Amino acid sequence: ATQSSMIVPFPSNADRYYLFTLDDNGTGNGLTSYLIDMSLNSGAGMVFTGTQLATQMTEKICAVKHANDYEYWVITHKFESDSFLVFHVDSFGLNPNPIVSSLGQVHSGNSNAPMGQMKVSPDGTKIAIAGFQGGHIELFSFDNTTGVVSAPLMLESYLQNFPFGVEFSQDSRKLYYAQRFSAFPSARLYQYDLDHLDTNCLLASKFELAALNEGAVPSNMQLGTNGKIYLTLNFAYFYDTLSVINHPNLYGNDADYQEHG
Repeated sequence: ATQSSMIVPFPSNADRYYLFTLDDNGTGNGLTSYLIDMSLNSGAGMVFTGTQLATQMTEKICAVKHANDYEYWVITHKFESDSFLVFHVDSFGLNPNPIVSSLGQVHSGNSNAPMGQMKVSPDGTKIAIAGFQGGHIELFSFDNTTGVVSAPLMLESYLQNFPFGVEFSQDSRKLYYAQRFSAFPSARLYQYDLDHLDTNCLLASKFELAALNEGAVPSNMQLGTNGKIYLTLNFAYFYDTLSVINHPNLYGNDADYQEHG
């Protein structure tokens, strides 16, 4: 899957954590959680029987701390639906009953439709989604106190740009996305400046950070603990590499994209 797994600590027990997994293409086992306890089996740990939380899911999962800086939210999205399923992990463990927010784009179509990343901003206030088949990038508000998703904003809506990777800067003020293919001869990497109260100004802030090497196929983006954003690139199926945005908090070319970083 685009985002095949997510690990979330058990807030009240340092030996325990939850592993969440997603099947690909919106089929199969959907979303499953596993409780893992590393204190058992003489430190080798034990994986408890998985719990199926939902079926027919997109390939999207992300997690962020609760506003109390102790508990966690695990954010997922249904397939053939406009619904976010947001799960709460607190000191008692995982609540299997999600908070449901139904809004924004319906994710539906063929086996490509569940693809594309979903990310939550480090400050827990925004969610970005890349809809691969539908060619859309959406931005939402997230309440990290209640787990409710709101205020959908369509940033991109084209049928041929195939966006896949999305990521926020460490200060949560910039959003990046990479499109795999387009009407242009190569893939593109874009930036939005989210530090605008006015929607029109936000939309107008779109900046083309790079036209990627011909034959490059960009995939997932990931914010590192060093504040840089890494983007996987496959060049014409010959070799793989990581490109890097060295200063994602900065606007435009000051962000310093390095293709062979």
